Amino acid sequence: MTEIPGEDIPGWFDFADLYDLMVEKAAPGDTMVEVGVFLGRSLVYLASIAEAKKLNIVAVDNFCGSGNNEDVSKVVREHGGSILNAFTENLKRYGIYDRVTIYAGDSAGTAEGFRDGSFQFVFVDADHSYEAVKKDIAAWLPKIKSGGYIGGHDYAEHSEGVKKAVDEIFGSNVKLVSNQCWLVEVG
Repeated sequence: MTEIPGEDIPGWFDFADLYDLMVEKAAPGDTMVEVGVFLGRSLVYLASIAEAKKLNIVAVDNFCGSGNNEDVSKVVREHGGSILNAFTENLKRYGIYDRVTIYAGDSAGTAEGFRDGSFQFVFVDADHSYEAVKKDIAAWLPKIKSGGYIGGHDYAEHSEGVKKAVDEIFGSNVKLVSNQCWLVEVG
């Protein structure tokens, strides 16, 4: 079995096929954003496979947890209230630190700093509460260029807030892909 970059980093990542697809669809030089990066497990994979196309990778997280996931909150407490240093150390260990632009702060607030139509793909996987997911989608959707994609993780019954917000905003345009991931093409 081939080793997946980042698989030794604590966290959740069961959607490599989605990231493979998004990199395949991207044009050289496109920019992709991961909102909610935790310790970098999925981001390390994305940045590693994006290198061949010279894609720009953006990481957005408050690095303090959202309070609705006790596993994350515990790790944040163990790191003194912020996991930013642990995240950057993981990127350095995999040799991708210089290929990722990191924004530490509120997701929706960070989105305001970008031009509309800037991104090929935005992956939303931060605070899973209904209100937060709606806010993240509203903030990031205009930032995606026509023909690009927005998606996220935990589109499942156990993450009721995610599913409800995504279905409410996108309705029948939602495609279920990979393992509990949702994806919408932006027209």
